[in-house]
Amino acid sequence: MIYVALDIGARPCEINRMNTDWLDLKNGVVRVPKEDAAKNREDWICPLKDETTRILDRWLQERSAQQKYDGRDALWLTKYGNRYDKDSFRTVFRSIAKEAGFDLENRDLSPYSIRHSTGNYAEAEGGLATAAKQLRHKSRETTKKYSHSGVEQQRETLNKLE
Repeated sequence: MIYVALDIGARPCEINRMNTDWLDLKNGVVRVPKEDAAKNREDWICPLKDETTRILDRWLQERSAQQKYDGRDALWLTKYGNRYDKDSFRTVFRSIAKEAGFDLENRDLSPYSIRHSTGNYAEAEGGLATAAKQLRHKSRETTKKYSHSGVEQQRETLNKLE
């Protein structure tokens, strides 16, 4: 779930709504249907890293062996059989971060932190247009809040020009 959220810059409501039929692992993408997409009026195709595609393939095999998923389309369910909402997703995310050794004191670590990280990396590596597409923003103005290009990063980019 975390890998997918990071790859596609998922909003918490998209994690909540995500169904198995959103996955196209053969092509390594998540297809977000317009009726389930937050703030959008069109279908979105979001690429996944190869590693995430492999993890999802294994997860689908494991998922099929769990009775709580019988007859359910939800890609992920909590231990109580509910879809993840922003609070349950936040709990899992913070638990994983703590287990990984992150200091969580005085830190606002939320599902939107993952989305923000996706935006930062996409903007730094591929530019504003790439970040806007990955985050499913119609306007690049919305994406600009993810831009943290500092002077050193700008210098590195200039030095790559020939």
